[in-house]
Amino acid sequence: MPDKKGFVGIAAIIIIALIVLGGGYYFAQKTGFFYDNGKSDIVEPVQQNQTADQTTNWQTYTSKSFSIQYPIGWVVSELKEGPEYERVNFRASKDQISGLGVTIYKKSFRTADTEINRYISVFDKNLTKSNITLDGIIATKLDISVIDGGGNTTTGSHIIFSVTDQTYDISYGGLGITPSQFSYFFNSFKLIK
Repeated sequence: MPDKKGFVGIAAIIIIALIVLGGGYYFAQKTGFFYDNGKSDIVEPVQQNQTADQTTNWQTYTSKSFSIQYPIGWVVSELKEGPEYERVNFRASKDQISGLGVTIYKKSFRTADTEINRYISVFDKNLTKSNITLDGIIATKLDISVIDGGGNTTTGSHIIFSVTDQTYDISYGGLGITPSQFSYFFNSFKLIK
């Protein structure tokens, strides 16, 4: 027959050891003794610095009605699409399909509500709508996310607003630029008065 005192003694030692180990682990977690300096701690600050560096020394495009900053070295193309609207594209290269853009419609051709509803009718389930203030103007931001047949997600955004007789659509096509760079792009927008 096993000795009950020996069993109780061993059980007490195990319980005390578990308490000490558990308390030590808790203390180590709280004080950072076993701090894991893994990828997230290394990568995050680098990503923030890269974004800040990527917006340093951006160029300024100025038209008769607005100015906006865009990445240095990018190609700018101005398109006059008849009397109803004009568009300025900003792309990493002349061969790039999409990038950044500013489209200006005559309000008589397309109002902000018409433009917003056009996107909602096409991308309804893949669209997030919010209001933002841009150069003191209330604007609507549409974030669009579409999954293609291969399972790849393409994102884009549109900032839409009307001023006097014009409707503006500041857009991001999802290629060659990060969402934070697009934020810098559209927040640099200034109307020329």
